[in-house]
Amino acid sequence: LDIKLFMLRITSCMRQFQLNRENANKSKALFELATKDSLTGVYNRNYFIDIYGKKVSESFRTGNPFSLILIDIDHFKSINDQYGHLKGDYVLKEIAVLLKSNLRESDIICRWGGEEFIILCANTDLENAIIVSEKLRLGIESHAFKDIKKITGSIGVTQWKLGDDKDSAFKRIDNSLYLAKLTGRNKVVSNEEIQIVKN
Repeated sequence: LDIKLFMLRITSCMRQFQLNRENANKSKALFELATKDSLTGVYNRNYFIDIYGKKVSESFRTGNPFSLILIDIDHFKSINDQYGHLKGDYVLKEIAVLLKSNLRESDIICRWGGEEFIILCANTDLENAIIVSEKLRLGIESHAFKDIKKITGSIGVTQWKLGDDKDSAFKRIDNSLYLAKLTGRNKVVSNEEIQIVKN
């Protein structure tokens, strides 16, 4: 009798364990569905905005810096027009993998919209974010895309600072990206300023 009871309890525990594992897998799948971009596999805009809000609150408490990097694939429309939308999708997926491989685990990358990606670099000041941005720009420029001409990216970068409201940092990187594109593309612009190097 004791052995039968013991076996019943083991069977019940095993069933419960299996149910818990199935529920955990379902929860993970739902989280992925709600937070990831279906094409590139990086986070989506809604998730990024949520994380950004939490990071702002954290920075108010701790004073730790964080920076934002906005990347736009140059002339992406011409890629779609010349090679077709499937090749355009391939480029987006390839760039997502390339960007992720050059970032830390703590960095959050998101498909911001269309051919734009945004990255939140935790515990990173502007100087270091510029270094990361240049590494990413060079990575895109030097990457060999299969059966496609060379691709480049324009990048805006800024550091969140005390006094920023929820939109001001986004406005700075957006304006910085616009300046990068306006002044020839395939470059990094930080805090809406073009750096002029004198020889």
